[in-house]
Amino acid sequence: PAKIFLGLWTLALIIPLFAYSPSARAEMSGDEVFKKVEKNASVTSEEAQMRMVIKEADGTEKVRELTVKKKSEGGGQKAMVKLLTPSDLKGVGLLTTKEKGGQENQWLYLPSEKRSRRIVGSGKSKRFLDSEFSYEDMRPSTYNNFNNTVLSDDKGISVVESVAKHGGETSYGKLKTWIFKKTYVVLKTE
Repeated sequence: PAKIFLGLWTLALIIPLFAYSPSARAEMSGDEVFKKVEKNASVTSEEAQMRMVIKEADGTEKVRELTVKKKSEGGGQKAMVKLLTPSDLKGVGLLTTKEKGGQENQWLYLPSEKRSRRIVGSGKSKRFLDSEFSYEDMRPSTYNNFNNTVLSDDKGISVVESVAKHGGETSYGKLKTWIFKKTYVVLKTE
């Protein structure tokens, strides 16, 4: 009887250790995953040149070359997208800001008119540069407009399903995002 009691006592001590091991801990919520993505994307300063190729249904292509500058300071973020080519769009710019309190604003600069205009409400769902991207896609933290659920979390990739909140500021009903967990970089969004 003493050996059985000692065996049961040992099991009672060991089983809770497995329950709290890192592999058995609860996974992060969808919002927590997106907060890590946002945090890792918040570099102090970043600049890149990109080439966007828009392929039309008839096989024709439109090429846009642009620069993207991003800056984070004081809890806020700013991102500027500026077109370099084609010549008829050269100088068109989109400035997106996110204040420390979370308020986001966007302005489109049109060099032909030498003025900027603010993108508000329903305008955020319009297409950017005649591409499949919308102004909404250029915002830093759209995940707040969704209920985010982790669908799977294996092989180093988290798959998060985002369903639009009622009354949220988004033109999307549902999104599915693949995130590389080692660096919390978005790999793909459908």
